[in-house]
Amino acid sequence: MQNAASARTRLPRHSRRGSILIVVAVSLAVLLGVASVAVDGQWFHMAQDELHDASEAAAQAAAVGMDGTAAGLVTAKTRAGAIVGVNEAGGAVLDYEALGGDSAVQLGRIVDGEFVEDESDPTKAVAVQVTLQDASFASVTAGSLFGLGESAVAARARALGGGPAGSSCPLPIAIPDSSANLRIHTFCSS
Repeated sequence: MQNAASARTRLPRHSRRGSILIVVAVSLAVLLGVASVAVDGQWFHMAQDELHDASEAAAQAAAVGMDGTAAGLVTAKTRAGAIVGVNEAGGAVLDYEALGGDSAVQLGRIVDGEFVEDESDPTKAVAVQVTLQDASFASVTAGSLFGLGESAVAARARALGGGPAGSSCPLPIAIPDSSANLRIHTFCSS
């Protein structure tokens, strides 16, 4: 008796065939969307890490060029630009001028753990801050699918230079701090 009742409520086999196809199609679309967002997120973080590495290298190179003279300040900015130009972010070589050029490199000093820009007196400019920002970072997949084509990637690094000529810190070795305050821990080799 139970078999006869269930036979009446069962749908014929031919009317259920399309339902599996719809479930598979919707599931595949959701899976591809999640995968594209994951790929873009990883691509964005990779580019940001590469831009941060370039800014750290540029800051350290500029700090080495600072010798307490006006010519040293020019040398510092030139060194920073050269280092940025040999780095890549997001699969493309960085263009120093497009990233702000010399305005991306600030020379100054550290006061109470904060960077203060000051190029007026070369003997006081003992720190460098490099801020690189690429506003045209292109999305790989998800951004183009959802109309979010570009987003900004930025990085900032600081390093202490040798200071005035004859200083006891000729080679800065900066260890980045991940805090929001961007404090500097610098150790000098002797």
